[in-house]
Amino acid sequence: MIKILLPIVGLLIVVGAVAAAWKGFEKVDDVRRLEQSIYVQRSQNAYGRSEEAKESGEKKIAEFEQGIKTKKTERNIWFGVAAAALVAGLGIALVPSSRKRKTSVATPTPAPAQIEDAPGIYQH
Repeated sequence: MIKILLPIVGLLIVVGAVAAAWKGFEKVDDVRRLEQSIYVQRSQNAYGRSEEAKESGEKKIAEFEQGIKTKKTERNIWFGVAAAALVAGLGIALVPSSRKRKTSVATPTPAPAQIEDAPGIYQH
């Protein structure tokens, strides 16, 4: 029973690893979006806006940068979980059972007949 169950559990863990990697790639996309927002905000700050608008823009940029740090940490955690789950799942799924396998008992071969006892053989 366990022999059948272990590979199934291992494959389910691998599927979980794929899901974790997916979440990690979503965080990569979030980081790119925030970086793009910073680029847009810096562009807007560069064109002759009032000082209040520039200060407000700098606050937004600081918020975006904080968001990037958070998303990068989350990304690293998701990728770490994915890697650990992948290794564990494959290990569970591919490791053979540690129980001893039943082997057939070898039947002893009969001893060959003695040559002296064989009829019709000429002896010196």
